[in-house]
Amino acid sequence: LSTEDTDCSVDRESGTQTAVYLETAPLLCHVYRLVSGDEADPTHETLEVSSEVIRGGTRWALPSSAFDGLWDSLVYDSSVKRDLLKYSESALIFSDYEVSQHVIAWNRVIFLHGPPGTGKTSLCRALAHKLSIRLSHRFTSAALIEINTVNLMSKWFSESARLVSQMFSSIFEYVEDSNHLVFLLVDEVESLTSVRKSVASACEPSDALRVVNAVLTHLDQLKHCPNVLVMATSNVSGIVDPAFLDRADIRAYIGPPSAVAIYSIYASCLNELIRVGLIERQKSGLLNYRVLSALQFVESSVTAPSLAVWRLAQRSVGLNGRALRKLPLLAHAFHMDSKYRPIQAPLQAKQRVTNNDDSENVSPQRTSASGSERNSSSAVPFLVFVEALQRAVNRRFSDQQLITEYMGDSKSV
Repeated sequence: LSTEDTDCSVDRESGTQTAVYLETAPLLCHVYRLVSGDEADPTHETLEVSSEVIRGGTRWALPSSAFDGLWDSLVYDSSVKRDLLKYSESALIFSDYEVSQHVIAWNRVIFLHGPPGTGKTSLCRALAHKLSIRLSHRFTSAALIEINTVNLMSKWFSESARLVSQMFSSIFEYVEDSNHLVFLLVDEVESLTSVRKSVASACEPSDALRVVNAVLTHLDQLKHCPNVLVMATSNVSGIVDPAFLDRADIRAYIGPPSAVAIYSIYASCLNELIRVGLIERQKSGLLNYRVLSALQFVESSVTAPSLAVWRLAQRSVGLNGRALRKLPLLAHAFHMDSKYRPIQAPLQAKQRVTNNDDSENVSPQRTSASGSERNSSSAVPFLVFVEALQRAVNRRFSDQQLITEYMGDSKSV
């Protein structure tokens, strides 16, 4: 049982969580159906400026198949996922109970900051998807609106602030229905909320100041709408206006993963490749890090595959989550012997999927047999693939070093 969504205790330093005993744990099941058909496709919020039509944002109906499973794929060292869930639910409960904001201040604004590629935007999308399911008893529908911050900064003088106001006006139309839950995602919020003091001192157009003021004004208006949750992300939090930061109820730093988190990321990737038959299945399977630690990392036939991945995780510290999840494909493409890359395997797999789709009832035994057949004929030995992953990691660090040296040379020139 995943403990990230529960009230179990968490070690803040290591990020490890205690076990949950099903005999005593209160279980709450949520039955839901993903949005399907035309409604599942994202729609674009268009704005008009100087006879041009631009996309001010994208709207997703929730719960969406585009984000299904995203929450479970995100791995962090801290309890940030659990904390965001608990905060969001409490903030909406306070709104439902009409707690006076003159007495207790809250804005329902979340601010995530940290280096690129650490999963800030993905976490916001996954949180919206998760809450749309958990709060389905309270709201009849839900949507995620992502603001396109780049498009809102118009090339036409004095138009940007007006575009921001237009975008928020369309958002207010959605929140008029109190039974409709709206999540507002402002990615790279520094584009709209740069520090006003530095903007003024740099003698930049006053339009930039009006944009910041417009965003802050509309956020103050949104806090009176009980069915809205605002989420913002930034890679460079140092230039975000303090007035915006002050409006954020919760500010969380999302940093690069530790070796423990990297191990979990690698394990999920490898298990997925095992599931589809690209890697040979291990008799003992990959062990959970907590189990591996309890066994004191002693080498044996049971722990050997897991220890190989753990050593790889230790060597991968410094890479972000986005880079880590690209490595299995790069390892397979560039660091595998050609004998492990059969050309026909994908076509055979596709044919099996097509045949299964044509049949109304497919037995689990038949599906399993197909997986076994694929495993025996074309699957890569587990440790062979881990070695390929190691070469991909080395290449990634080498490329990063070259980029760093190039940037240093460019600055010196």
